[in-house]
Amino acid sequence: DDGDVTQDDGEEEVPSYDINMPVIESFEFAENGRELKVSDTLHFTMSAYDADSGISSIYVYVSCDGNGNGGYVSFEKSEEGNLYTGTLPCSELSGSEFRVSEIRVEDKAGNYVTWDTWDSESGQSLYTFTLDYQSVIEEQKVFVSNFRMHAEASNEDGKLRTGDTVT
Repeated sequence: DDGDVTQDDGEEEVPSYDINMPVIESFEFAENGRELKVSDTLHFTMSAYDADSGISSIYVYVSCDGNGNGGYVSFEKSEEGNLYTGTLPCSELSGSEFRVSEIRVEDKAGNYVTWDTWDSESGQSLYTFTLDYQSVIEEQKVFVSNFRMHAEASNEDGKLRTGDTVT
């Protein structure tokens, strides 16, 4: 054994000499700076590669500033070289103001690299968007029609008591 290859979970050979971080060539967020509706979808593209063991995973997290919940973007490798595309439906988010707070690419040997999400000069997030608050309210509205209630009281006074039924 020449020691060049180690086993990773017994499935795929990963070079033991891989100490190099992956490379992120570019990152784009199509809806950056826009006001979106709950029915919209976020679109991301990234060009990245790892010359030694290959890319294992891409982590992009969208966080909510204030009350609400963010989510992870799922990426797929496209047919074009080092290009990866990802989407995140806005319906999976809750809140109104959001930013991309983490961009990280990891190779199969566990080496990783991050991409800046913060502009230190301006003190601002580089990738932001808002969800239209009115569209959030519209999505959450519940409409009830033709509602009727019939109470069957056990006493003549008509007041409900334990054991009485309401339909």
